[in-house]
Amino acid sequence: MNINIEKLGLRRDSKVAICIHDEKHILDMYSFIQKLNRINIRPVVIALEYSVGYKLRELKESPALFTLECLEDYIGNGFYDGIDSKAIYYASEWFKDDEQDYSEFNGFSIGSLMQRDMSYCFSEIIACTKNISKIVEVKSPDILVFLNNRVERKGLTLQVGEDWHSEVAASLFDDSIRTFCITVESPRRRSNKKALNNIINRCALMLTLAIERIKYLAQSLMQYKRNIAISFLSRNEEDLINSFLADKSNRVVFLTTKPSRYDYKYLFRFSFNSLILPVKFKADKDARKFFEQIWNKFEEEKKNCFIIDGFNLWPVIKSRMQYIFWDMFPCIVNELKSIERGYKGLCLTHIVVATDTTFREKKLISISNQMGIPSTVLQHGDIGHAIGYLPSTASKIAAWGRDSRDWFLENNVEPEKVQSLGSQKLDRVEKMAANKQQIKDMVYELLDIGRDKKLITFTSIGFGKQIKFSNVHILLKENLKYIESLRSAVSKIDSVALVIKLHQADPYLEFVKSYLAKRSNGKSEVIVSKDIDVHKLICASELVVTNYSTTGIEAMAAEVPVLCLNFRGKRFSSGSGYLEKGACVGAHKSEEVLPAIKRIMYDKDYREGVLARIRRYLDYSVTKYEIEKLLEFIYENRE
Repeated sequence: MNINIEKLGLRRDSKVAICIHDEKHILDMYSFIQKLNRINIRPVVIALEYSVGYKLRELKESPALFTLECLEDYIGNGFYDGIDSKAIYYASEWFKDDEQDYSEFNGFSIGSLMQRDMSYCFSEIIACTKNISKIVEVKSPDILVFLNNRVERKGLTLQVGEDWHSEVAASLFDDSIRTFCITVESPRRRSNKKALNNIINRCALMLTLAIERIKYLAQSLMQYKRNIAISFLSRNEEDLINSFLADKSNRVVFLTTKPSRYDYKYLFRFSFNSLILPVKFKADKDARKFFEQIWNKFEEEKKNCFIIDGFNLWPVIKSRMQYIFWDMFPCIVNELKSIERGYKGLCLTHIVVATDTTFREKKLISISNQMGIPSTVLQHGDIGHAIGYLPSTASKIAAWGRDSRDWFLENNVEPEKVQSLGSQKLDRVEKMAANKQQIKDMVYELLDIGRDKKLITFTSIGFGKQIKFSNVHILLKENLKYIESLRSAVSKIDSVALVIKLHQADPYLEFVKSYLAKRSNGKSEVIVSKDIDVHKLICASELVVTNYSTTGIEAMAAEVPVLCLNFRGKRFSSGSGYLEKGACVGAHKSEEVLPAIKRIMYDKDYREGVLARIRRYLDYSVTKYEIEKLLEFIYENRE
């Protein structure tokens, strides 16, 4: 990296802060720091990702070259506090004011479809604003330097994977601190194998679409009692899907606006008798003209409406907002029109979705509501933060049980809209648990675990790189506290194997493996995986450890004791609250982990007591799943 340091206009008394968010930039950063050191400047390095800060701390020469600050050290003392309440307010109001909804087009409030996504977006920007400003206040730099291989100049470039934290900091201190961005070019290597796989998958998917279309045309003259659209494909809902398909008076449509490799993977598990919904993603010309015309008025009204701790966030979000209005909204309009045409062509009578709060499903439900097609949302997991389930726009909600239904009612959902109908997922796990020994043999062989060892599984909440991961509930730093406490405890127990099961979308698999290896002098016996079937792993385990994941309830359904780790000093945002209700054992600090594990694993009477509490909790909180009752609820006409 060739940087002309003279362009920065530095003096010997200059205070330089360097923001870095990517591990790939560390060597380039060192090269830059060495140039600063030659003119007697010792900069402050602000690590915007915990993994970057962790690696920098490992470098012995670091203190002599620079001082280090890590953003996650400032966020809730290393614990994630959930979606900021101000962010939720902004997400529900950003597209409108008291007099006008600026996102409304042809009767649709397009901005309301993005509420959940914008809540995460605003929450991350607010957290970044508050905490970077704290670092800057303490260190008082007069120049901020950013290392980034995606952003070539200040201002959002709207690329996938952009670094919001650098953009926020650059915009926040534009008037008081000079900012400078160093673009680090990263050569992109395209895998021939990956490219070939993409071509094969695309061809196979196109063939599937053609076959489904032919099937649809062949059956178009047939009369069906019900035309049902579903928007999910997974093993957990296999029982429901097969029940739909078993009734020959049903036409069953797999509803997806943009088929993915995941969809393709599961398509052939089921014999659908209709097509995948085709959608046009090009911008609607009339909508583009409308939103370009309304932009100036929107900007004038909103440019002073996003104030946090004295900082106006408008410079940070302006480019993003403009992109949403000029590019996203016109495309969404065309997409909604395509969905409406598809619904009419399919003569849909029922729609069933796994969630109705995500951007994708909200589009599907909004059209069904406009056309008067009843829709049912199936509870997909333990209720965490309300943003995952509210506001609910579907006609009906099939909740897991009493606890879940009570939670919806407490959050002002109409009683007639929610019914306790059990969980297909928990029912599947319960059935799998009937063959525990067979599953255990398979898992032990797959993971190469000795037959003399008892298996403990830690299932983590999804965590990742803040803004780039929509399901972030726990910071990396917090999860490492739990992982390290487990590693330390298990190392003191003979004949125990520990598996760390990361979320499938987790970006830190290799980092966690490296972290554990260094903690164990390069010989870590802890197994880290994110691809193994979590339900089989649960059934093979003697103990499941978690934060407050759905896997805790799934383990209970398999009659496996659960240890819940919560070092926060306050309750997790869990709708079921199974820790607080005594359904599992809790450990609230690292010193409690080892005694808890020993007692659950080796005290027979105590273990039986834990299992008895689990059975009482499930009997009270989770309704017994019966497919006939669920089908009756879905087919019920509430008009």
